[in-house]
Amino acid sequence: MVILFTNNAGSGKSTGTSNEGAGITTAAENVGGTGLSGNDHKNVPIFYVNRQNANDTAGITFNDETKIDLYDGILLTGDQYYHGQTRYWNSAIGNDYNGHYSDYYKEANKATNDRTAWEKAKYRGMKNVTVNLVSSADGEIDLGLVNQASKEIEWDQNQDKTTGTFLKGIGEFAGGMTIKNGSTTNTKSTSTAMGVNSSIINGKFKISTKVDLSDNIAKNNKALFVSASATNKISNDPFNNIKMESEYVTIDSSAFSCRRWNKSCWARIKYGKIHYSDGIKIMLLIEEVKKY
Repeated sequence: MVILFTNNAGSGKSTGTSNEGAGITTAAENVGGTGLSGNDHKNVPIFYVNRQNANDTAGITFNDETKIDLYDGILLTGDQYYHGQTRYWNSAIGNDYNGHYSDYYKEANKATNDRTAWEKAKYRGMKNVTVNLVSSADGEIDLGLVNQASKEIEWDQNQDKTTGTFLKGIGEFAGGMTIKNGSTTNTKSTSTAMGVNSSIINGKFKISTKVDLSDNIAKNNKALFVSASATNKISNDPFNNIKMESEYVTIDSSAFSCRRWNKSCWARIKYGKIHYSDGIKIMLLIEEVKKY
């Protein structure tokens, strides 16, 4: 099965190409349009299951290989907190009918030794799903919520590219989904991959490469770690697209950088790794260091 999830508003719409990250259409193809104005996919999840009660086991099962070219919208909507009217000791537990089970399950078939986890999952057979993040002028992709990932997610030198550990970690959280970001045309990003938003909470996160927290586009600054002759020399680090809350973050000492290197800056960062339990504190710390 193949799915094209793209903004259809307007007319004369075309698909992306392989160097823009598309995996279904390697060359641009005309897909027409609705003729309506405004992006009709911007805040829409690509798939969504809405359960009505604690006995509801409705779900989506990806039985076979499924390829999705994602141009905009929201990818992951599972494992959220539910703030309903029901008190936590009642049967619905605040309208979270899934209990402590994950909304994502790797296998499409119900295993005899793991029937409950399969039934509780809203999205099954996730190992069969490959999502291609496609760079487009009017696209805006949100990877969605990553809540309580069982393994540490890492931001390495490959940033948000297909080869990076970041997307691999999010894919593993979502039941073994494969997420690809193969664009090489996004000049607004230091990685040139499609810029995507994400929200990561209640887990562990590691930063093992240098990050640039400046808004270089707004300030018309050259990006710190991009060649002066590159087409994306004035671009933003895609790390800035990540929102964190209640994350235990490890930062390698090599990940710090200062625009003006001096003893004051070095004294703050030279000793090994720094641990914080609040992503906001980390962001403030890095900004503070870089201002020396």
